[in-house]
Parts: sequence; structure tokens; C-alpha cells
Amino acid sequence: MEIVLLKDVNNIGRAGDLKHVSDGYAKNYLIPKKLAVPATSPKAQQIKKEQIEKKEKQEKDEAKSLELKAKLESKIFAVKAKASKDHLFASVKEAAITKSINDKLNLDLTSDQIIIKDTIKQVGQYKILLKLTPTVSAVITIKVEPI
Repeated sequence: MEIVLLKDVNNIGRAGDLKHVSDGYAKNYLIPKKLAVPATSPKAQQIKKEQIEKKEKQEKDEAKSLELKAKLESKIFAVKAKASKDHLFASVKEAAITKSINDKLNLDLTSDQIIIKDTIKQVGQYKILLKLTPTVSAVITIKVEPI
């Protein structure tokens, strides 16, 4: 029997997937527990339509992210921190980097998108990973300057 999954089911698939399962498994378990619907039902058609729309939106978002990636990678972002000559009094955190990027490019990035591998405790230039989407990441350059 052809079904469309409404929720993720272990060893079967993810929500929205079209799968072929045995009639008994579908009629006695998946459909009564509202984990799936028959592939011919109106609900299944609606889910397929929603998936197509979701995929189109994801492609548009990815295209925008690639443009943003090119813009971000071509710039150097300055981050000011209290320091003595070369050594910072406190390490540079994701929030400071996010603020610098958002102020310079008028974006709405969050601190969760920034990934710092090693703590930044020295004045200088650093490469930082910025997750724009689950599939698109940018490597940006920040310049830590003393106040």
C-alpha cells in the first residue's frame, strides 16, 4: 500500500515521504496512530503540494544565502575589545562578532550561527565559520582591535 508519512517513523522514513508498506502495517498501525495517510487521500495531495512549495522556498533561500556568502567573505569585520597591547582582557564572544556584522551590513544574524573553533584572546585577524543555512556556510574574516 502506498502511504504518505505525517510524522517521522523509525525504519520507514521522514514526515512527507511517500512509501510503500504492507497493507496490514498501514491499516493496523500507521493510519490508526495518525502516522500516515493513504497516498490517494486529499490529505496526501495537500502534503505533496506543501513539500513542493517547501522545496521551492528552500531553493530561493539557498540562492539568497549564496549571494550573502559572497558578500560576507569579501569583507573584513572589525571587533573592538579591551586589551593590553596584544592580549585581550576577555575573549571575543559570538555576540560581539554578530553585532559587528549586523551593524556593518544591516543584517539579522544570530549568535548561534557563528562557530568559533578556538577562543579568541589575542589582537589580530581570525577566520570564523558562519552557518547561513544548514547547507551554506561562509568563512568570514574578523579583525580584533584594542579599544
